[in-house]
This record gives sequence, structure tokens and C-alpha cells, in this order.
Amino acid sequence: MSLAGQVILGRSDNQPEKHVLLGSGTTMTLIYGEPQELQPISIFGAYPLPGGDNPLFEAQGFEPDIAGAYFSWAPLRHVQSVNIFYDGNTRLCKGIIVHYRNGGSRALGQCRLNVDQSMMVIEPCVLCFQSISYSISAGRLPRHGVRVEVTGDDAHKHSDSGWSCLPLGNGVLTFSFTEDSSYISLRDELPMTA
Repeated sequence: MSLAGQVILGRSDNQPEKHVLLGSGTTMTLIYGEPQELQPISIFGAYPLPGGDNPLFEAQGFEPDIAGAYFSWAPLRHVQSVNIFYDGNTRLCKGIIVHYRNGGSRALGQCRLNVDQSMMVIEPCVLCFQSISYSISAGRLPRHGVRVEVTGDDAHKHSDSGWSCLPLGNGVLTFSFTEDSSYISLRDELPMTA
């Protein structure tokens, strides 16, 4: 994570949380239980090589856009390329991988390689998103999704309204998601640590 920075895994239920440092410093082995279909991962941990140091752990200061959501974030500075993952049926964004000029990468949302359709944009200058509500069947609660477009053309136009266009170079993109909804927002600066 030396190029990508600090990452916290899991979801927030807006309750006081206990953060646990699994390991730091030298190379680590990631340990996890293989999940059953539609079930959470039962075991998750890390094993650092002997002799690694354990500095103080600092939690991310951002909160998800909706209670109980999984949450991720990525700075929008020094972006070299962006890979957007789409649901094949709705064409809504499932996740985004941001690749940086220093060789690091950060994933937001659900980036399912070789499962979801994806599109790579090299040298992007604008990331655009449009939040929508939709229903998959009558009488069911609405779901929330987001359309995402990334372009290298800062003079682009959209055929419909409701799009937010973010010039890349400043700010932090956040991605919150539940089992059936996704939310994107822009924050002005990196999170403060606790």
C-alpha cells in the first residue's frame, strides 16, 4: 500500500467502532474466509513478517453517504487513467479503479474484474456522475444508482440534465454502496485522521 495509501475495509453502521490494526511495515499475508454466496466474509486478517513495526493506527475521517454502507474514497490528483465498472443490465456504475502517475491504484465500490463490463479512459480530465432512483419491480422500494462518464474533453456536453462534472486534479471522490444501491460524492480534501 506504499503507493496507494491507507485503506480501511468494512462498512459503517453509524455506531461507535473499534478499529484494529492487522499489520503494517513489511510484506504481509492477507487471510480471509471464502464467503458463501450472498454472505459476508467470516474471517479476515493479516500476518506481517517477523520484525515489522506497528505504528499508531489512524482511522479515515470520512463517513459513508448512507448508513450501513460500504465506503471507499480516492484522491483526484495525479490521475493517469480510470477504469469504470458497469452493471450489464442497468448500465449503472458498480465501481471505479483510479490509477495514479506514481503507479499506485485505488478501487472504489465493487470492481469485479472479468464479471462486470468495464471501460478504461487514459489521461482523463473530467469525471461526471448523475444520481438516479429506479425500481426493478412494482411495489418495491426504490434503489439508488449512479451513472458515471469519464472524458478527456473538458468542453463535453450531456444530452440530459442532472449531471455533476468534476475536473480531475483536486478533491476526493467517495463511493458508498449497499447490496442494492450506490452513491458518489465529492469532498474538498483528504480525510482527517482520528
